[in-house]
Amino acid sequence: DEVQVWECSDGVECFSKNLLESFSGSQSGESVVSSTGIMVLGFQTQSFSQGQGFEAEWAVACNGFCTCGVFEEDAGSLTDGSGPLADYMDMSRCEWMIAPPGASAIRLEFGFFETHQGDFVRVLECDDEFCSSSVILANIRGLQTGSEYVSRTGFMKVEFSSDGDTGGPGFEADWSVICNNYCACGTFRDQTGTISDGSGQLDVMDKS
Repeated sequence: DEVQVWECSDGVECFSKNLLESFSGSQSGESVVSSTGIMVLGFQTQSFSQGQGFEAEWAVACNGFCTCGVFEEDAGSLTDGSGPLADYMDMSRCEWMIAPPGASAIRLEFGFFETHQGDFVRVLECDDEFCSSSVILANIRGLQTGSEYVSRTGFMKVEFSSDGDTGGPGFEADWSVICNNYCACGTFRDQTGTISDGSGQLDVMDKS
């Protein structure tokens, strides 16, 4: 019986893959890393043998200065992690999942963005918190400011990848939950404040 671990190089379809490791017999404490961010496991048993099986844990592993994570707050920020005085590292691999509970839409805005042409940030609109199905909203590279992207599903994934050539200053981005129509959603921690439907002198919109 054998468990095989593959690294996929062409996306989730995994038509092109590289065998990282094969496990059989009795083992524990082994770890395997996929540098592409996509991994496939295969388990095959012989018809004449039985065993106690296996159990494994997986986690996103970031390369570079960045800190990967899953964000459930109504607003926040993410960066390449290099800070204002350094360039991001070569061969960086980072990803962030933004999935605030109950969000109907998420806005992502880059206040600063400068990468080498071989490096890019990908913004995905996801169907669920696992991003099991997605649509690419943008592949961003080079020099940009003020770029804004919106996921209408309430789930967004951001991926950063750099090659082995030249780094760059990196990027900073803010995300926030946005509401349908005039109103502005948010979480308030002040002791006093004001909220409204946002329509002003206009009528409230349908399906707000």
